[in-house]
Amino acid sequence: MTVDGAQPSSWPGRSRATAAVWAQPNWELQEHETVSSLNDSEMRHIARHDPARVLREVEARGRLLDRYATPESSPDLPDSFNRFTAEITRHLVADVIAHLAAAWSDHPDYQRGWAS
Repeated sequence: MTVDGAQPSSWPGRSRATAAVWAQPNWELQEHETVSSLNDSEMRHIARHDPARVLREVEARGRLLDRYATPESSPDLPDSFNRFTAEITRHLVADVIAHLAAAWSDHPDYQRGWAS
């Protein structure tokens, strides 16, 4: 199998079995060999959308939302300064989130008000 012309052996640390385990935990044992029911198209999709990278993206975006919900503050600074920096942080994070959400503008649940 190839993905965009690359042979599986050229993908660092990747193999057909490695990609298949992410997409379908439904494995069968046949003559001491692990076999997946995924077809080549499904395997190419998995390789193209590296599950580990997708999970890192979800984690990173979750941290952005956390930063918006709870901006950093310091007990050593006056409350007025903490409120001011929190307002700036929220404004900047909201702008970043709006730009990230724009990638989903063709999704039926996308709300135009999310645009920056």
